Amino acid sequence: YSADYKKTIIGHEDGLLIVVNETDGSVLNIVDIVNKISVPSDLKRINHFYEFSGKLYISTNFGLSTLDLATSEFGDTYFIGPNGSNIEIFQTTILNNMIYTVAKGYGILSASVSNPNLVDFNQWTISTPGNWKGVETLGDKIILIDSATNMYTLMGNTPSFVTSFSQIPVDFRVVDKQLLVVTQNYVYVYDEQLINSYTVNNSADATTIFTS
Repeated sequence: YSADYKKTIIGHEDGLLIVVNETDGSVLNIVDIVNKISVPSDLKRINHFYEFSGKLYISTNFGLSTLDLATSEFGDTYFIGPNGSNIEIFQTTILNNMIYTVAKGYGILSASVSNPNLVDFNQWTISTPGNWKGVETLGDKIILIDSATNMYTLMGNTPSFVTSFSQIPVDFRVVDKQLLVVTQNYVYVYDEQLINSYTVNNSADATTIFTS
């Protein structure tokens, strides 16, 4: 949900985007990824949204695309794998004019968000190798979750260990200046100083399983 533009954006596994405009009640289907991106259909899945400066950055299984939130028009697509190939992007964030993406098998790829030529894969660099699952901005910090159970902050391009979880995180996001980390049976909430404000504990034998 974009509070600035009063729009809810829904991403589908097949690449379909739906924009619900709260102002006029309209519902718009955006089929650019479904119909115009020339990649196999199983690569069109929408993985993550990140809003910044009027744009929605869309992490997909083929790369990174953008949407103009004011006009609801589809924008550029960045194929940033080796030699401009498809690459699976799990999550994207921006801090201090740098855009960071988690790319499967390549770690963190980064570039200047103000670079007018981001469609050129050469403008992107592997800044932090590793097996990462998610990246978020919390205040003045970049937060990383690895593919196991560990959380880090990014100091320059170097990960700095923060904590481990008892289960593998299944969801990881910043909401209202708080970091939420969700595992199968727990929800952890951290403030901007990365102090664990509280934890929701589900009993070990409960049937409830958290997914988001």
